[in-house]
Amino acid sequence: MFGRKVQILVIGGTEFIGRHTVEELLRRGHDVTVFHRGRSPNPFGFQVRELLGDRMRHRDVQVAFSGAVFDAIVDLVYVWGPGTGPPEIASVLDAAKKGLERYVFLSSCGVYDPHGPLPATEDGPRTPALGKYSADKIATEDFLLEAQQEGRVGVSIIRPPHVYGPYNNVPRESWFWDRIMAGRPVIVPDQGETLTHLAAVWDVAWALSEAVENPVAEGGIFNIADAEPISQTALVDLLARAASRDVEKILVPRSRIYDYGGRASAPPLYFALALDTDFDLTVDISKAVRVLGFQPTDPLEGFRRTFDWYMEADRTRRPKFSFDRLLLGR
Repeated sequence: MFGRKVQILVIGGTEFIGRHTVEELLRRGHDVTVFHRGRSPNPFGFQVRELLGDRMRHRDVQVAFSGAVFDAIVDLVYVWGPGTGPPEIASVLDAAKKGLERYVFLSSCGVYDPHGPLPATEDGPRTPALGKYSADKIATEDFLLEAQQEGRVGVSIIRPPHVYGPYNNVPRESWFWDRIMAGRPVIVPDQGETLTHLAAVWDVAWALSEAVENPVAEGGIFNIADAEPISQTALVDLLARAASRDVEKILVPRSRIYDYGGRASAPPLYFALALDTDFDLTVDISKAVRVLGFQPTDPLEGFRRTFDWYMEADRTRRPKFSFDRLLLGR
């Protein structure tokens, strides 16, 4: 779509996926503006323009975007609690409509029906299985696709599963490495056979950026994930391999974990955040490979790069293993 340097607004842009996306857009030579609340420092300094405000407040959006013209918007921010849906997207489109040609939206594989056919394809059944989060993502996808049909803006939608990589601010890969590096066993629910799909943050950033530039991405929805899904036991082994450490895995029935108060998506966690379910999640990435030329990162290489960051990050943090000790007795 754009064979030139363009003005891109990134909603978010200072943490995890946003940080990598801004880096990728800058690498491609674009002028980038980040719109965020100012709760995290801008890591890019004068390389980007910075607008401050709360996307949930229509007035903030109107004031921040006043006089600005953007060729494309990359929307990364979901506000947990109140949720982010069509009203917030409408506010952005209204404030930035002058000159806007492309809206790239970060959705999620969480929109898929967990009991639908696998691997999930972009045209597969959707359902709000994750409650308000997936309901908001589904509603926003529909709103944006309707906006494209009305000729208001070109739209691309990127759907990753759980994302790993440097600057991850949720306890996923770090949750495992905390235990592996401390020489502690890792709890694995049931037989550890549940399949999940992951995505490297570099791949998600690449896809978001490619969707801005590539004309064939307009109107497209794309799954972005590793080449293959992985079981829970294989994931733990791969993370240990990336850290060049051995790991002890202890299989524990989910029923027993629940009896002790363990939770999958909130403390006390017994496994990395949201990586344990009683159903498989696998997605088909062939469309992104065929249409966009997507080449997924090798997971071992991706985890090794992420582990290097993990070891260089703030090591004053002291992980707590209280639930592990309660459940395992050691």
